[in-house]
Amino acid sequence: MEIDFETDPITEQEVISLLGKNYKVQGDELVWACPACRGMGGDRAADNLKFNRSKHILKCFACDYGQEITSIIARRRFEAQQGNGEDFSAQTSPIYTPPPPSMPRQEKPKEKEIPQDKLDEYYWDCGVMLFRHKDILRKMFEKHSIMPKTALECNIGYDEKKDMLVFPSRAIGKDPTQSMFPYCEANGAEYREYTGEKRIRRISGYDSRICLVTGNNFAMRGIICEGYKDAYNLYQLMKITQPEIISHTAIFTVQNGTNSINTDCCLQKVNWRRFESIGLCMDNDKAGDEATELALGLFDCMEDLRPQLIAGYNDIQKRFEKEFAPQVDIEKALQASWIDEMAASELCCEMQVPF
Repeated sequence: MEIDFETDPITEQEVISLLGKNYKVQGDELVWACPACRGMGGDRAADNLKFNRSKHILKCFACDYGQEITSIIARRRFEAQQGNGEDFSAQTSPIYTPPPPSMPRQEKPKEKEIPQDKLDEYYWDCGVMLFRHKDILRKMFEKHSIMPKTALECNIGYDEKKDMLVFPSRAIGKDPTQSMFPYCEANGAEYREYTGEKRIRRISGYDSRICLVTGNNFAMRGIICEGYKDAYNLYQLMKITQPEIISHTAIFTVQNGTNSINTDCCLQKVNWRRFESIGLCMDNDKAGDEATELALGLFDCMEDLRPQLIAGYNDIQKRFEKEFAPQVDIEKALQASWIDEMAASELCCEMQVPF
């Protein structure tokens, strides 16, 4: 017999019977230290795992451990229905109000804006197209401090149809230090205005992941940035200031920014301990502080690198813009022969990828 938590939600009694009475009360919530997070050296404040008594929702806000507890409760209920256990049904809860009956919803599978098997061709074609537009390369440097060489090495492109830059997303799997394939796969892209306007969106149909911006399977050092633009500027900065280190460093970014760290549990899906060191380079703001604190609580191998990399600026892009961009002769850079050679490359499919 199936256990339906929508019509018969989990109760305070059920949760306490499993997690014990060593909890704190915060408003309408009971709060525990999450055993899973503690096992990984996290949850220093002992408040990750929370049960909302009015909504009957149990959730760890840093990992998926709440689902494991819910599964145990479901098994207990099944055994009780077979006459082998106690009855902890929500009907015995004094604050339980049965929800009105509703029709079951069937969610349609996500339709990917660009099919998975077409993404690599799309990245290439957009990359070729970018180098056919030197005016856009110029604006990209003026507005985002991203140099043409970085665009080539990080596969940045330009979609003529959308008239926007294309920042390719290559999601990493559980172990990013092994062979890049299949541990690194095309996972959509981010569209961004080259003029610097705040028009940003991701290719629809793809879940948020941790993405590799640059690096190889020999990299034993990693740095996680808040966004793509930060990651590109960090790559440029390290090529100038730490050339002996950048070749052994993989730079990652978090799709959907700090939201992916705070709510989507992206960090927990990667085995960061396979690296010798992992640095965090979030923005110097409240959201960046919260994401950094959460990451440091989850993984003892992580280190906040903002003091040394951002050096008092709001983000890494602002530092590069102020300290290094003035030294770049963009007009001379645009005359490089390799740009013309790249622009002369053939397109894979004449930009006929379906949208």
